[in-house]
Amino acid sequence: MGVLGVLAAAVALTAAPPTLNPQRLPQLPARGLVHMTAVGVELETLLGRRLGMLRGLRLAQQAGAHGGLLSNRRGDRFFAIDRMQRRLRRVGSA
Repeated sequence: MGVLGVLAAAVALTAAPPTLNPQRLPQLPARGLVHMTAVGVELETLLGRRLGMLRGLRLAQQAGAHGGLLSNRRGDRFFAIDRMQRRLRRVGSA
């Protein structure tokens, strides 16, 4: 049983995170991480818990910048995460 438990844990860690609705985000921590992937950006807690994926978006800032400015793939629409309203808010366009 011990080996099966380890394998189940490994599969759980590699499973894709849930896709998030940009207008109905889950409750988000005050601080977290945003990772850019091939399909979008993934939100994660500072403890490594995966919150979900925002598909079709990318980071619009250089690494290490404060805040979380996101853009669509073309880079002509920009969004910020509104923690209080629990949604993405459009903040400007090119």
